[in-house]
Amino acid sequence: MTNGDLAASYLVKATIRLDVLAVLLEREGYSDRFSGVDDAGIGHLADVSAWLRENRELSFYGDEGFVPTERYTREDAHRAIDGARLAVSTAAAVIGERRP
Repeated sequence: MTNGDLAASYLVKATIRLDVLAVLLEREGYSDRFSGVDDAGIGHLADVSAWLRENRELSFYGDEGFVPTERYTREDAHRAIDGARLAVSTAAAVIGERRP
């Protein structure tokens, strides 16, 4: 698979998803606000989630010229753990703790 093939595949998926979004909007199938979580809390959670996502691949696999054990610190590890705990606790508060 080439980069061009991958890009074409993403474009097909994006085009299909655009069609689906119109149906969801028409049927009011969009997400509501999280009850019990204020806008500042949601904004903070979004920032934490973005940071975790940006660093996940690099922290696990590294990259050319990027060795994770040389770049990440104990403070980074604490930040990631605290962020993950925030995401889980927020989801538990919004969804409720449900067990199968």
